[in-house]
Amino acid sequence: MTELPSLEGPTRSFVADDERTALEAAGGLVLDARRTRPRYFDGRFLAARDLTADQLYVSTRQADLARAIGSGVVEGLEVTPGTTATEVQIAAGYGLTPSGEATVVPDALSVDLYALQQSELLDGQIGLREAEKTALARSRRGAFVVALRPIAFTANPRRGYPTDIDGERRTEDHDIIEATAVTLVPWPTSWPGGPSATRGKLAREIFVAQQGRGLAADLVPLAMVYLDGVSVSWIDMALVRRAVGADRPDPIGLGVVNRAVRAAHVRQYTAHLTEMLASGISPTAESFDALPPVGPIPIDAVDGTTLTQRFFPAEMDIDLSFVPEDELPALLEEGLSQPAIDLAAGSDLLTGTSVVVLVPVQRGLFRRFKSTLGTVRRPLTRRVGRLPVVRTPLLALSRLRLPSVAATVQDQTPPTGETAPWTALFGQATAALGTQGTLWFARRRNLNHRIEVTGNVVDIDVSSGV
Repeated sequence: MTELPSLEGPTRSFVADDERTALEAAGGLVLDARRTRPRYFDGRFLAARDLTADQLYVSTRQADLARAIGSGVVEGLEVTPGTTATEVQIAAGYGLTPSGEATVVPDALSVDLYALQQSELLDGQIGLREAEKTALARSRRGAFVVALRPIAFTANPRRGYPTDIDGERRTEDHDIIEATAVTLVPWPTSWPGGPSATRGKLAREIFVAQQGRGLAADLVPLAMVYLDGVSVSWIDMALVRRAVGADRPDPIGLGVVNRAVRAAHVRQYTAHLTEMLASGISPTAESFDALPPVGPIPIDAVDGTTLTQRFFPAEMDIDLSFVPEDELPALLEEGLSQPAIDLAAGSDLLTGTSVVVLVPVQRGLFRRFKSTLGTVRRPLTRRVGRLPVVRTPLLALSRLRLPSVAATVQDQTPPTGETAPWTALFGQATAALGTQGTLWFARRRNLNHRIEVTGNVVDIDVSSGV
């Protein structure tokens, strides 16, 4: 017969006084002041402090268990534009703070960011008393983090009974109500440029430099917004929003950014790129200060006629490759293991960075492309205006011998007979993607993998079966 679980719940083993004394003397007894609970017995006088200690004990245990899971968003809590220029919509959801406190939004709500009060008391509670942050809070200009903060307050006053014969009845709040407050946390920025440029620099600061300043408080970050004084210029959830468990440190201690942060960088970059394209802007890598290891690029960033590209810096090694569309997710997943591309690192570091631009095609077309081209990968040069440009020392020396820029262009442009098949097939592949389609890029390893098999040769006599 299966034994039923005890209804009393799990218990710890109790030790006798002499064993406890021996443990204390040996320095092997660890006390946690937070985990002291009343011991009830018949005849004990029950006071308010006893029930309060019980509540504190249970809430402490729950918070410790929640910290084992990690902080971040459990579900929901997406931030989207509101009905007015100063409002945002926060979807229903649930999150956990770094201390293990729960922040719950049971129903979707609309918040006017310009109506939120950033009091000095709030600044003191979450450590935002720096002068620059206070100025940001008052002007409502710049980057802000929309976050949830667990709070509590007392309410529902009632008359209580006196505790002695001569005492008087007093009115006290009878309930402690736990709630969640929407909070604006100023994020100091000192860069020139408008909202879009600031957004790109924030991405580099967070995903490459890994700086999370302004978020040391016990909060659940939901999104970063940019306020221009009269409206919300942009909303970017991926900059600061993280799922539960994404705040785990590097397990091997080499400063490696975990996969969740890299995936957030991809989402942030994709949203930024989509908004720029929707507004009529033709972005290039110079529009961003950092790129994720994988991501989309516009189709018109690659010229199939001349096999040139205008998106990535000229110092980078760029290849163009056709891939079967059903293999694209696996290639992007592999590329996600690479670090982000720091475009502000300088030419020397960018020179050693290799990227492949992926053109997804159907598997049947891929076989035909491969039989026609022989190889489905070839290098791309950087195009500035109508001229291909390669910023390498070899080209700098060759230009000393070239009589004109026209000769340089002719030297860098593949022969017409070589580009004709690529031009035709690239046009066919991009036409299949449609006007709303995108190409993808993935950062490549510089380490070449090679399989070597070693062993001894063994003769096999097939006729004898040996």
